[in-house]
Amino acid sequence: MRLSKRRHITNVLLTVFCIFILYTLIPKRPIKRLVSYLTGYHAINKCNPLVSPVKSKHPVIALLGSDESGVEVLRFLIEQLSGFYTGSVREANSDIFDLDGHTGPEVIAIQAEELSDLGHVNGLVVVYRKLEDIVRAQFSKKVGKGVFAEAPLRAYYGPNWKSFAINHGNRWETLYRSYFAVKKLPTLIIHYEMLLNREDMRSELNKVANFFHFPVWSTIEDCVVSGNLDETLKLLYPKKLKPGFKPFSFLPKYHMDRFRKVQSEIDDIVKMKEEKYVPLTLAAQEKV
Repeated sequence: MRLSKRRHITNVLLTVFCIFILYTLIPKRPIKRLVSYLTGYHAINKCNPLVSPVKSKHPVIALLGSDESGVEVLRFLIEQLSGFYTGSVREANSDIFDLDGHTGPEVIAIQAEELSDLGHVNGLVVVYRKLEDIVRAQFSKKVGKGVFAEAPLRAYYGPNWKSFAINHGNRWETLYRSYFAVKKLPTLIIHYEMLLNREDMRSELNKVANFFHFPVWSTIEDCVVSGNLDETLKLLYPKKLKPGFKPFSFLPKYHMDRFRKVQSEIDDIVKMKEEKYVPLTLAAQEKV
């Protein structure tokens, strides 16, 4: 009886040890995908659960945008459409999407905020979001209760909002001017608002697919655009403020006028780049 009990304990310990070894040796992301697919926990698996590493030589595209610009939304949609991993120079996972930090050859795109964080890339995709919307989203994330909570109106009164808006507004300008100053790489600009608008989403996703030169299964594209992901994406829409309430009006007039001028200048740069944009083939990207 005692021998049988010892054998049972030994078998249990061996089983636990084998599971631990398998979990350690096998890449965790496929396991997460499988678990997510079986449980239906992650919205990312509603359209394409079979996301995998890239196995052949390919161009690598940089996904650029400041914090809260919507780069993670684009990464999420690229993985859905292409079936391949994207990566990030950050190690931390996304707050809402099942996205990991990889920079190796298994990814087709790498998310970054600073151009200096990247090595060699073959092209740029810039997610463009208005200065006021980004700064407000960043401020809400800092002071709001929860990742997607809107900051209470009282938070905009006082020095905390003023100093935050000025510092992050200046950073927005620095980042986007640096993105658009790159001349030698093909650059695609994706607008955050259009990415979350179902009427515009299909055209934006087709631009992305053409830029990356990956085929898109119509069933997956229809799934993404049809609204199956609304429960996830609706969290990312800008929250509506009280009518007539304008947080940037609390800034000193000099900064408010300057940010408006900066926004207008960057908008003009974006418009000019979009007018000159010509989609490149995969072969053309590899020669860059």
